[in-house]
Amino acid sequence: MFEEHVVKTTAAASILQSGLEAHQRARVARETIDREGMTCTGRDGQPKQHPLLAVERDARAAFLQALKVLDLEL
Repeated sequence: MFEEHVVKTTAAASILQSGLEAHQRARVARETIDREGMTCTGRDGQPKQHPLLAVERDARAAFLQALKVLDLEL
């Protein structure tokens, strides 16, 4: 894939790097969620959504946006 879409500018390289960092962030968040579960206990003792679910969602969106900007497909 990379050979077909050579990154030709510094801006494109920065976008690619940011996208890959976002992908890594999503993976780390998913690993933690898998280990700790989808919910955690809030201050009031009630179950609530694990905060890393939002991190994972946002990181995945950032990764997909970077691919779109670079005109890459999965």
